Amino acid sequence: MPNWCTTEYYVVGSKKEVLDLNKKMEKLENRKESLVKNSFGNTWLGNLVESLGGDWEKVYCRGQWMCRVYNKENNSLTFTTETAWREMNEWRKFIESYYTTIKLLYVTEEPGCGIYQTNDLGGVFFKDKYVLDYTEDVEYFEIIDQAVEFIEELIGLKIEDKTVNGIQEKLDEYVEKNEDEEDLFFSFHEFEEVDD
Repeated sequence: MPNWCTTEYYVVGSKKEVLDLNKKMEKLENRKESLVKNSFGNTWLGNLVESLGGDWEKVYCRGQWMCRVYNKENNSLTFTTETAWREMNEWRKFIESYYTTIKLLYVTEEPGCGIYQTNDLGGVFFKDKYVLDYTEDVEYFEIIDQAVEFIEELIGLKIEDKTVNGIQEKLDEYVEKNEDEEDLFFSFHEFEEVDD
C-alpha cells in the first residue's frame, strides 16, 4: 500500500489550450464508464493520457485528479491529484509536451516520506513556503516569522533559532516535555523549490 501524495496544480498557458485541457478533463469526468478500465474511475490520470493520444502504459500515472476548477475570467485551471508516493512528473511532463503553451505549476506534499516541493519558483500561485503538520491540523506560512509567531503561541516556548531546524528542535523539545500527552506530533518543513 503506497503513501498517498497530494499535489495541487495551477495550469498556465494560452486561453485556447487551457480551455481545451479543461474540456477534456470535464468530458472524462462525465463519462458513464471510464475510458480505460482501472481502479480509480473516470478521473484516473491514465484516462487523460489516453485522451491526449498517449499510451498510459508508458507514462507512470498511478492516481487520480479531483477538485477541478476552471475560472473563465482569468483563464485559470486548478485541480488536485492524489497519487502514489510522489507528484506524477512523467504525467505532468506528458501534458506539457502535448500542448505548446501549457505549464503546470504545482505544490506537492507527501508527509510520510517528508516530500514538500513546488516548481512555482516565483510564487505565482503557491505563496506559502512553510508548513506545520501537527496533532490537530496543518498550517501554512508565507514567511518564517509568521511560522515562529504561530508556533510560539501554540507551544508557549520562545524560539531563538528561526530556521527550519531550530523550529523543529523547539517542537521536539515541547513533545519531550509533554510526553504524557497521547499522539502529540509536530513536523515543520520548508517547501523545496524544484526547477523541472
